[in-house]
Amino acid sequence: MNRFDKLLRIAVILIALAAAPCISDSSWGGSETLYVFYPLSATTASVEKRIKSACPGIEITVFGRFKDFEDGVISHAPDAVLTKPAVIEQVGGYDIRLNGIRKGNTEESYIFLSVDRAIDVSGTFPNLAGKTIGVFDILGRKGMDRFIGKFLNPVPELQRVSKIEDLLQLLTYNMVEGILIPETDAELYKKISNLNFVVTPFPNMKAGILALGVKTGKEAALTVKVLTALNEQNMSLLEVDKWK
Repeated sequence: MNRFDKLLRIAVILIALAAAPCISDSSWGGSETLYVFYPLSATTASVEKRIKSACPGIEITVFGRFKDFEDGVISHAPDAVLTKPAVIEQVGGYDIRLNGIRKGNTEESYIFLSVDRAIDVSGTFPNLAGKTIGVFDILGRKGMDRFIGKFLNPVPELQRVSKIEDLLQLLTYNMVEGILIPETDAELYKKISNLNFVVTPFPNMKAGILALGVKTGKEAALTVKVLTALNEQNMSLLEVDKWK
């Protein structure tokens, strides 16, 4: 093959590459994909907008309901997921790379919030049999039963909701004995309602706050880099102070 033939062959290859469609798979250098599911008082759309603005170069989808998040992960297998550690454990196929820290802890305490009267949580495993407790659904019906069952035995009847504000409705209309929420959320309800709230500490229950799970066998290096570089304002959106 003479020099002219070699140059002609190279030109043909370059033209073919230029005409080929872009490949978005992150393994080929395209953007990484991150799915987010985390119960926040802000709307899904506003959270997605802020996270996308703070994380350039990453394809981000924020989910408001666990079922939608789970279906999305199963169907599309994103490079990384940002959610609660218990969720990462349940969906499987992801390794925790970063843990969110709040006030020096990667876990948060839970409380019961009720109206007018406290909830009896005495004993190693408080007996709330026959009671109905409101919870934000982060794991689906069976998953929530398993999760709550680690701390309450027997598991009470769980009234699951997919919106934070719906928990307030359960209390307003006396549909539950109380709601089981992270301790930090109590102030939110006190700000938006005049109900006579009673906080019952539940020292037996602590769970991970927030974590980044990376698909097993992947690195998601850009996602890790961008998240660890978030400023204080954007970290406050995720309700954590820093990463571990």
